[in-house]
Amino acid sequence: MQLTKEIEQFLPITLEEMEKVKLMNRTDVKFIFNDKILPDLLDKVKDDYFILVAADTRIASYKTLYFDTAKNKFYIHHHNGKRNRFKVRYRKYIESELTFFEIKYKNNKGRVIKTRIKVEDIQQSLGEEELQMVRKKIRKNIELHPRLENNFNRITLVAKEGIERLTLDFNLSFTYNNELDGIETLAIAEVKQERYSRDSKIMEVLRQFGVRPGRMSKYAIGMSIFSDEKANNFKEKRIRIDKIIQDDI
Repeated sequence: MQLTKEIEQFLPITLEEMEKVKLMNRTDVKFIFNDKILPDLLDKVKDDYFILVAADTRIASYKTLYFDTAKNKFYIHHHNGKRNRFKVRYRKYIESELTFFEIKYKNNKGRVIKTRIKVEDIQQSLGEEELQMVRKKIRKNIELHPRLENNFNRITLVAKEGIERLTLDFNLSFTYNNELDGIETLAIAEVKQERYSRDSKIMEVLRQFGVRPGRMSKYAIGMSIFSDEKANNFKEKRIRIDKIIQDDI
């Protein structure tokens, strides 16, 4: 998807300037929609947000490798709607040549707390520093294995007023056991705030397009496509995703 004209309308912000909205402890709301509305969506919010420019690019490329237990405990917890759940992953920022090992924890109050350390590159097995972080944050001696890889492009916007950050992910593809599946027409918006508020320009515009919140992570989407694990609770969401991809809604 070409968005050159739309993204050039935004004033830039650097990584250093974005530190004030790092939001490692936050609330977030996700929206899933067909990427055909991205050009109009960006046009409607261009005066209300800065756009992140890193490594001289406004559209970043990401690669993520998720880890889980032998029985996919993290995925099952997400599927079952369990509170106090974890997500463990490597994430690589392609243009910036930066890679982090991250643990995301969602508590029983709906807040997301992310901890990360900088590493050399994505690894197929966890190093000692990563294992120490797992033991410290999850507080269990568990064995983790690489599960799902995904690649996508991201636009990051930062609100000019208030503490809010927005990511727009598109061109998604997933790899599981060397099997590749792409859902390029699907876009995911994630609104990240210090405290949840509907008084947000992007939420207002998404409502105008008839897009409603849809809680499903990229890890859950990918695992529901490939994994043999149960996905009954995701059936309705998968049907909705399929309709979005086919442009039925």
